Amino acid sequence: MERGKFNMAAVKNVSFLVFISSSKVLIRSFLITFGVQIMMLKQVDITISGLVLSVFLLISSFGTIIGGYLNDRFGSKRVMLSFNLLLFICMIIIALFDGVLIVMGFILIGLALSGSNTANIVMAYELMPENLNTATGLIMGLSGGLGGLVMLLYGKIADIQGLINSTSYLIIPLIMVVFISFILPNSMVADKSE
Repeated sequence: MERGKFNMAAVKNVSFLVFISSSKVLIRSFLITFGVQIMMLKQVDITISGLVLSVFLLISSFGTIIGGYLNDRFGSKRVMLSFNLLLFICMIIIALFDGVLIVMGFILIGLALSGSNTANIVMAYELMPENLNTATGLIMGLSGGLGGLVMLLYGKIADIQGLINSTSYLIIPLIMVVFISFILPNSMVADKSE
């Protein structure tokens, strides 16, 4: 491959990675912004809701470390798929259930949101080995901006249709995230270990 160039298959797969990362930024922003309100609407005490949101943020930090370790052991695609499936399940719990289940969903979703961060970056680097700065900008910069812009749309939906409905609409991009996780190519790290 000529230095500074990348092929269209790489562009397609990196675009998928940007979508995954943007969706996670959207969900993280939404849950941080509205998390306490969502839990209160679902019969969780305000003090417990605040504590759960704090644990959610703390677990997110550990999720990146755990995900990085698992990425080294099992490969990026497996880690991404596993954490994205967990993310999907947790979002369904948050959107559809009340009480103790929503508390568990919130705590685990912190892990799920950050657990595949390393896998996402490693896969982007593997797809664009001669363009590492561009890959970093796409995954960390562009994704953050896109997720933040879409957050505005979800905030407007919450104003019009209510917070619980807009929360359930977050399941839609997650269906696509899980599907994309299945069709992404195996990472080079996984290929070497098999």
